[in-house]
Amino acid sequence: MQETKKFLEVGWLFWLVEMARIEFIKFVDKELNVEAGGVVERSVYVKTTSGFKERIVENLPQLYWKDGTPWREANLWAVERARKILSRNIKIFTIQNDFYSLLHYMNFLEESEIRWWFFPERKSERCLYLYRGYLIACRDEYRILAPSTATARMNDVCKFYCWVMKKQLINSDAVPYEEIPASLKIINTYGLLRTVDVMSSDLRIPNVSRERDKLEDGAVPVSEGMRDRILDLAHRFSSVEIYLMLLLGFTTGMRIGSICDLKRLTLINAVRDVKQGSYHYLKVGPSIANAPVATKGNVDGEVIIPSDILEVLKQYLSSPRRLKRVAKADPADKDLLFLNYNGKPYTRLGGNRSSVVNLEIFKLRKMSKLCGEDVGDFNFHQTRATFGTLFVFGAMKDGANLNFILSTLKGLLLHKHERTTMLYIKFVQSHSVKEKWANRYTECTLRDVDFK
Repeated sequence: MQETKKFLEVGWLFWLVEMARIEFIKFVDKELNVEAGGVVERSVYVKTTSGFKERIVENLPQLYWKDGTPWREANLWAVERARKILSRNIKIFTIQNDFYSLLHYMNFLEESEIRWWFFPERKSERCLYLYRGYLIACRDEYRILAPSTATARMNDVCKFYCWVMKKQLINSDAVPYEEIPASLKIINTYGLLRTVDVMSSDLRIPNVSRERDKLEDGAVPVSEGMRDRILDLAHRFSSVEIYLMLLLGFTTGMRIGSICDLKRLTLINAVRDVKQGSYHYLKVGPSIANAPVATKGNVDGEVIIPSDILEVLKQYLSSPRRLKRVAKADPADKDLLFLNYNGKPYTRLGGNRSSVVNLEIFKLRKMSKLCGEDVGDFNFHQTRATFGTLFVFGAMKDGANLNFILSTLKGLLLHKHERTTMLYIKFVQSHSVKEKWANRYTECTLRDVDFK
């Protein structure tokens, strides 16, 4: 536990200096042939409606340790799975998500100074069991991982080790983990219940939330005072883009994936609220014509945004700062509202997460401690939880009907199911919100922003 604590509280600083990294490549499938006593490498072609084309996979992940050396075994696993993509047995997003889990594991190994193939006799000293303990600490004690994330990361790492053992790439005497027989109940296409015997492992982390004071994805809302402190710190120490993203998160409840995928036309086509002229609505979702915006579950809908914040975003849209980034961007990315310094999107390839934003939030947390204005373990997703909770509290204080609150918030947060939205109402009803959240949901204080 002491080692875990050291890694969590001190070791994260290595992210700012050097760390294991992930890169994405264009994979061209090849086959080797022996001809005239030599080895010849040839591209593999597949027949399509427009003729024969090379078998290519774009954005295949590859991992490198912080000293620059590749993790050869993991990268070989990616190549083998790439061939399954070409046969349509797996999607590239699945491989990318698995490799982000492996990247997290690599950072843990390097900071703990443990080899990935270190399996001593004592189980508690093996690398995988130490990592499992670390994930559980992140989930329960330090609250920086949702239960589902901890479970998924452990499962992804175990998948890699299962493949490594199958291919005999590590010592046959090594015992990474112990397999445990389990029974899985499924319902077939005829509606009959069947039991299938499968193998699990003693490394499995149950996906069970042990706390009842969290909302969707394990997020915890912050108080209005903490929200304003975070925005003030971001305005002083973070980039303009991060400040605006946080402002959007707190005032619209959008996820980071949607915020990073907002388009120029999303702002231009915003519709003013007829009754409340101080608010507009942004149309988001993958089906929005000319300006699709990524949403979880591919849900289309409208999110509310204060008109003054929309105006600030429009000013940023045509600012010299953004236009310089647009000039560097690929044609497909030029309409994005937010681009990084190199003209690239903030979101990870094929996903709704952003390692760049996560790193900026980490820096903000460190800066808050140095300034004596500690914001704790704040993460970006808490902006969404804060918006939803304060919306419910303000509506309840105004005497709004619970059914009205439920249906309205469900639409604003783009939830597929009412049970997810109901978490916010139950949260407010079961906590002393009057002590935690001042008076009601109020507008964030806007600050002057330099867009140069």
